[in-house]
Amino acid sequence: MRAVVRAYVSTPKVQSSIENAMLASTSLRTLELTTSQKLADRAVTYLLEHCPNLSFLDVGHCCQLVEPKLAHPGLETILLSFCVNLRESAVAGLFENCPSLRYVEIAVCMFDMTKFQRTCRPECTIVVNFDF
Repeated sequence: MRAVVRAYVSTPKVQSSIENAMLASTSLRTLELTTSQKLADRAVTYLLEHCPNLSFLDVGHCCQLVEPKLAHPGLETILLSFCVNLRESAVAGLFENCPSLRYVEIAVCMFDMTKFQRTCRPECTIVVNFDF
């Protein structure tokens, strides 16, 4: 499934079978793609490259994400919890290539998430565990 979406609303929600959504918008500021079980790395990479004003992205529970290029100058919040196949190198790239980060959720990923808590900038909050 390939979808081309031009988003002009403040908080769209896209879920389930989205795999290759190629989102591009100068107006998009927040986007929730949580539980998009087939969402591919290239779709997230494209989104971050083509939505210059994006500040909030929720891709939690997107289990197909492995190593998207997480780079964006204005991204402040990203939710990556339960992305169980996400590689540590993708998260490392996030902290290297997103200078505006203020809040990151990476709970329930399959690597030592606490490492990022110890090494991130003081103005960024990183949640690596939830109290269930």
